[in-house]
Amino acid sequence: MDRQNMFLERIFNEKQAAEKRPPENDELSAPKRAKTAPKSGLDSDGNDRPCIAQQSSDHDTEVCEDPPKAEHDKHADALSLFGGPEFADEIDDLDNDILLSNIALNLSSTEQTGPPISEHLAKIINSKLANELDITKLKEILSRYQRPQNCEEIYVPKVNPEIWQKLKPYAKKSDIKLANLQDTIIKGLSSLATSMNTLLECRETKTIPDYKAIIPQMLDTTALFGHLWNEISYKRKHAIRPILHPDFKPLCSRSHKVGPLLFGEDLAKTAQD
Repeated sequence: MDRQNMFLERIFNEKQAAEKRPPENDELSAPKRAKTAPKSGLDSDGNDRPCIAQQSSDHDTEVCEDPPKAEHDKHADALSLFGGPEFADEIDDLDNDILLSNIALNLSSTEQTGPPISEHLAKIINSKLANELDITKLKEILSRYQRPQNCEEIYVPKVNPEIWQKLKPYAKKSDIKLANLQDTIIKGLSSLATSMNTLLECRETKTIPDYKAIIPQMLDTTALFGHLWNEISYKRKHAIRPILHPDFKPLCSRSHKVGPLLFGEDLAKTAQD
């Protein structure tokens, strides 16, 4: 019995000693860590955490999202829709008149042009387009230029003999006219190829190009392109002619020159004349 009492007394003393022992550091810090919210303002699922006042026996801890940062994020998102703050500053610097003028310029149907060239050269080019090339002069220019030997893809395709034999005379005549236009294109390409080759040779040998020979060659090419421009314009007229009112069909004649409008500026007046 005395032995049993001694055993119970020892257990009782150990329990009291354990209750009086001061807590370890880990035991003190763990509850506080549990009551402190992360600084990011997000919960464990990554969602926004509302402002919550958390109480403990030692002190109160309040966790709130930073309002200035939230407003900044919203402002940045809005700016991103308009190209960023740089774009916003640019728009703010423009008054309404300038802004509307810029928008009107972007929506304008006016043809965009490049920098001006020499006035004398511009007059020559304009004359090649405004005036039809004389047939004698055309043949003279065409005879000057031949296809370079190693440019095998420069050619006028011929109609297969089996098909050509079955074509009506009007179809043959129409095809010959188009083939002649292709031949003019080939002569122009041959002239350009020869001019470029001459410039490349001068670059390789570090010599000065013979501009007195190259420039007339380029002007011949311009004349060929002007001839093509006029011929294609008349081809367009001819293609539209069948559906025109009889009063307007005379406008397809070559005597009526082509302008910015295919059939003339004043259609009614031109038809009466």
